[in-house]
Amino acid sequence: ELNVAAVCFCSFLIAIVSLIYGALSFLEKEKKYILSKIGMAVSGLLIIVWTVLIIIGFGG
Repeated sequence: ELNVAAVCFCSFLIAIVSLIYGALSFLEKEKKYILSKIGMAVSGLLIIVWTVLIIIGFGG
């Protein structure tokens, strides 16, 4: 359905933006980066999951 595809695409875009913001956070000086690393890992995992689901959706 169209609303499910919209939610999937929106979540995919939010994960990409989160990954970009996480990468930009490493430009700050003298900070602890543990939360940035965790956030980037979760965002990367979400991008992989949504990509797989989109591929499965096109195939099925």
